[in-house]
Amino acid sequence: MKHSPGQIDFEYQGQRLRLQRINDRRHRAWSNRSISIEADYSFWYEMVKQNQNIPNLAQFYATFQAAFGESGQVYDDWKGAFNFAFKVDIFKDKQTIPYLLNVVNWRSAVEFRFKKIIALSETHFDRMLVYEPFEHELSREQINRLSAYLYGYAERFWQTSSKNQTQFVKEVASNLILFGYADDTFFQQHYEDEEQFRICREQMRVA
Repeated sequence: MKHSPGQIDFEYQGQRLRLQRINDRRHRAWSNRSISIEADYSFWYEMVKQNQNIPNLAQFYATFQAAFGESGQVYDDWKGAFNFAFKVDIFKDKQTIPYLLNVVNWRSAVEFRFKKIIALSETHFDRMLVYEPFEHELSREQINRLSAYLYGYAERFWQTSSKNQTQFVKEVASNLILFGYADDTFFQQHYEDEEQFRICREQMRVA
């Protein structure tokens, strides 16, 4: 894999892909002309269960911010706290097939949401539906491998960039979660009581 600022080149089983970080304007524009690809949640469950070194939300946010810049603002701010959007170009048979990838905080997890960009004139797809992967373009196995690689990339990048980390705190209000960096430590705290969550949130913001 090759890396440059805001970009990752990825190859698996002879299939070459390029991920390029995009801003909110392009994210919105391409989202409006795309269809969602169904995620493989069983894959993520098994990966998280077997890997004890997967970073928490604070570590993940910090590493992606360091590697790809600030989080975008296109996300559900009640159920999440960040979203890093990428355009994915698939180079196949002398063609470039465009996809979107949103690396988004959803409740207590990080999800990798793929979408296929289609032409505005396309009438064969219903944008309200979720589709199985188009195996001849981007297979389920390729999606899972790319997602796992990016998750691991966050961990490896964090190991070299955390020394210069600045203090921050973010919230996932739907799940009463606070996460951030303070006193040289990445933290992720889940509260059972909403009042305690609010008190700790205000204390952390003042500190």
